[in-house]
Amino acid sequence: MEQTLRFRSLKKRDKLVYRDVPIPTELVVTLDDLFGVRDILMRKGSYKKNQPLWSWSRHHAWFLVKGVMSKAQIPDGAHKKPMGLRHGYGVAAVRAQIPLNMIQKWMGHADITTTAVYAKVLEESDRIVAARMWN
Repeated sequence: MEQTLRFRSLKKRDKLVYRDVPIPTELVVTLDDLFGVRDILMRKGSYKKNQPLWSWSRHHAWFLVKGVMSKAQIPDGAHKKPMGLRHGYGVAAVRAQIPLNMIQKWMGHADITTTAVYAKVLEESDRIVAARMWN
């Protein structure tokens, strides 16, 4: 099993565009434990790379994501939605010093300037934290 998750871009509805995001081995094991990914792949026999593992609708996936966010006790606010999780992923990647071109690829941004927004957020948060030192 490859150690990537393949996502279909939902913004490019007129054509099929996918992006691969590397994931750690621990997440592969967790996904297999929770969802039986290996069994699903075996049952489908000749598994195609772009074939979905589940036949969930967008609505059902949204329902599951909201449930996970509630269990994680994420406080209410603009960040408590999939886009907030996506933004958090981008900021975390910048904090981990992942090169912007790799973040761009993983997040499916057509333009690197879109990805650079995450670096800007980090600069602003650095200024806010650094300002504490001067008070």
